[in-house]
Amino acid sequence: MDSRVFYVATVRVRWVALLVSLALLASGACAAPDRKNVFVLHSYDQEYAWTKRQHEGFVAELARDEATRYGVRAEYLDSKRVRYDAAFAAMMAAHLAEKYRGYAPEAVYVTDDNAFVFALDHLSRLFPSAPIVFSSVNDFGMKARIDRTRVTGVFERKEIAPNLELLRQLAPGVSDIVVVGDASETYRAIEHDVRLELARQPAIRARFV
Repeated sequence: MDSRVFYVATVRVRWVALLVSLALLASGACAAPDRKNVFVLHSYDQEYAWTKRQHEGFVAELARDEATRYGVRAEYLDSKRVRYDAAFAAMMAAHLAEKYRGYAPEAVYVTDDNAFVFALDHLSRLFPSAPIVFSSVNDFGMKARIDRTRVTGVFERKEIAPNLELLRQLAPGVSDIVVVGDASETYRAIEHDVRLELARQPAIRARFV
């Protein structure tokens, strides 16, 4: 499969859909004319606006591929409501193993950090022959865990320094900022990057909520 890992500021579902198609092609899964199954796991619930847009855009892009029919099965960790930890992940893994017994997708697509961690820890075992494609992962430290022969996707880099520069232009006298997050794993990865950038900008004082 295409083992490149893309680093971009804005996630585009067209790239992700293309990566899924490339993964299927490289694995030989597109050789037959029957439907290709894609398992999707989102970090958050299905009505969360960001997740909903990601999923709808992904499915719409797959539908543009007239040469292949895709069957998409989607699940949600709902990890903005339920804390994602080892116990919760083990429970979800057992649930999915039972629910999808005998199901063998040709590819797995996951969004955001929790679903990506879950994919590496559990989906790679539940669906061992399926390549994994990810999007919107914020923790660049996950690069060390990627097996590039079967995992590819899109990291999301926050434009921290340019936003701080924009702040200076819009409000030159402002030196105090508040960073508001939701205490999720994704937020903690973003907070880490914000703190690293702020260390290079001593004139700005930040409070994290």
